[in-house]
Amino acid sequence: MATFILTTHSILRYLILAMLIWSLVTAWSGWKGDKTYGRGVRIVHQTTRILLIVQMLLGLGLYYLLGFYRLVGKLNRLGDQSIFFTVVHVSMMLLAIILINVGYGLAMKTSTDQRKYRRIAVFYSIGTFITFMAIPWPFMHSWGTWR
Repeated sequence: MATFILTTHSILRYLILAMLIWSLVTAWSGWKGDKTYGRGVRIVHQTTRILLIVQMLLGLGLYYLLGFYRLVGKLNRLGDQSIFFTVVHVSMMLLAIILINVGYGLAMKTSTDQRKYRRIAVFYSIGTFITFMAIPWPFMHSWGTWR
C-alpha cells in the first residue's frame, strides 16, 4: 500500500508542477495584460488547488504509513534524509499549500479582476517557490530521486 501511495505521490508532483506553472502564467499574464478573470482561468486555478490538496493527503498518508511521525522526538540522532522528510518537506509543503489556498480565497473576495490576478500571482508565486525548494530533487540531495 505504501509503495503505491509513494509512487502516486511521486508521479503526481510533475502534474502539479505543470499546473502551478500554468497557473502562474495565467495569473501574471492576466494581471499585466489587464484581462478578464473568466471561467477558464478559474478552473485552472481551482484544479491546481485540488491537485495540491490530493497531493497533501497522499503525503500525510505516507508520513503516517512510513512512520516519520515517530522520528520527531529523535531528530538529533537522524541523518539528513530523515530530518528532511520528518520536518522540512512536510512543513514547507504545508506552508506552500496554505499560502496558495489563502491567496485564492482572498482573490475570490476581491471585486476587480486585476486584484484577483495580482493576489493569485503573488501567493501562487511564493507557494510555487516553496514547493520547488521542498521537493527532494536528485541534484540537491544525494538521496533525491526523479521518481
